[in-house]
Amino acid sequence: MTMLKYYDIDVAGKRVAVIGRSNIVGKPMALMLINSGATVMSCNSKTPNLIDITRSADIIIVAIGQPGFLKKDMVNEKSIIIDVGSTFVD
Repeated sequence: MTMLKYYDIDVAGKRVAVIGRSNIVGKPMALMLINSGATVMSCNSKTPNLIDITRSADIIIVAIGQPGFLKKDMVNEKSIIIDVGSTFVD
């Protein structure tokens, strides 16, 4: 939320896809966005039609803990994407 505020991105009325359902990031993020007036779709790696959801989202928050999960074909050119993950890779 701090990042969105810093860049003056108003989430009210926006479609936001939160990918990840952890108690640390996914669920609290979804709740904060809902409380800020966003329409939130809470998703995970098993969500049916995930590509359709992410393509239609104005904002995508990725907190799934899997590097490279979100692919180019899963977003539209106007999407705002925030990756919250921290995974070590070689």
